[in-house]
Amino acid sequence: MPTNHNAIISIVIDDLGMNTRLTRQAIQLDSSVTLSFLPYALDIEGKLELALGGGHEILLHMPMEPENSDKDPGPNALLVDLDLREMLRRLRWAFDKIPCAVGLNNHMGSKFTADENGMATVIGELTVKDLIYIDSRTTPHTVGARLAQRRGLRNAQRDIFLDNDRRLDAIRSQLKETEHIALKNGKAIAIGHPYPETLEVIKEWIPEGKEKGFSLVSISKFTLRLNNRN
Repeated sequence: MPTNHNAIISIVIDDLGMNTRLTRQAIQLDSSVTLSFLPYALDIEGKLELALGGGHEILLHMPMEPENSDKDPGPNALLVDLDLREMLRRLRWAFDKIPCAVGLNNHMGSKFTADENGMATVIGELTVKDLIYIDSRTTPHTVGARLAQRRGLRNAQRDIFLDNDRRLDAIRSQLKETEHIALKNGKAIAIGHPYPETLEVIKEWIPEGKEKGFSLVSISKFTLRLNNRN
């Protein structure tokens, strides 16, 4: 029987757009799942149209500089050494690619999201656009949420990565942990990726989560509840 504990869970699938088959699978998930697209994905317009037609909210999965220089975040990534003009050009280019985005979360970015100046630029642009900032928390040293809160920008932070271990049982275990966090704190955000295993487990879990009484909500509804805005 469902329980009435009022805990909310938001699931985000990011890294979308590069693999057409898996992107289409993600779009078939429950519309409460938020989909985060890389701005340099091929045929991005067609994939966004499908996602919106499926009732999903869209995030810009903005490529940002990682600590490990061997990892490539992709073209037009935000880098800490860029000047303000180039940083804004890249950010606006990405939003032009995904104009339907309700906000942004970081792709990689363990170096960039710890940089005060760079993140101040990102948060400033999001504030002007009245969009949402979701911190993927790829580093414990991130400053994004703190800067967003200072500017009064709707924001939230990832609680769980679902699929650092792609085994089915490991992903199920991460969803159990997501439930525990939501019951403890009243809310939780879980981020997964377009792996066949992740999409399979999320598809099977969603009706179970609803049956247990969790409210599965899009990221904008999550931040509205979290940030007490009507």
